[in-house]
Amino acid sequence: MLQLSKEDYLSDEYRAQFWNSISFYNYIQEFVGDGPRQRPSYDLWEKSRQAFVETINQMQPQVCLVFGYELWENLPSPENEINSNGYLTYVYDTGAGNKMFAGCVAHPSGGLSYSEAHPRITALMNMAKLANRPT
Repeated sequence: MLQLSKEDYLSDEYRAQFWNSISFYNYIQEFVGDGPRQRPSYDLWEKSRQAFVETINQMQPQVCLVFGYELWENLPSPENEINSNGYLTYVYDTGAGNKMFAGCVAHPSGGLSYSEAHPRITALMNMAKLANRPT
C-alpha cells in the first residue's frame, strides 16, 4: 500500500486512478427532516437495508467505510463478523463470490479523527486484499 505524507505530491494520473476507484453512497435514500441533526425514523432505516444490499451486489466493492455509529448499528446483518485488533468488521458476500469488508469510523460531523480513522481504513484494505486476491 502506498504510504504518503503531507509533503508528497500526487500526479494527476494517480489522483484520477484513486477517484475512479471509490464510490460514495448515502444509505438513507430520502430526506430525514427539514433541519440539522434529525435522526432517521425506524421505517427509513428498514427501507434502506434492501437498497444497500442491491448496491453492493451491483458495485462489487471490496471495502465499505461506514461513517457514523448509528448507521453501523442499522446495517443489514452481515454474513460474518470478525473482531481483529479491537476492530469489529462486518463481512458481506457481494453476490459474485467476493467479500466486502465493512468497518465503522465516527461521522465527519461528529468528530472524525484522521489518527483514529487511518488504522481502521488500513486494516479494512488489508483484509480485502488477502480475501479477494486471485488464486
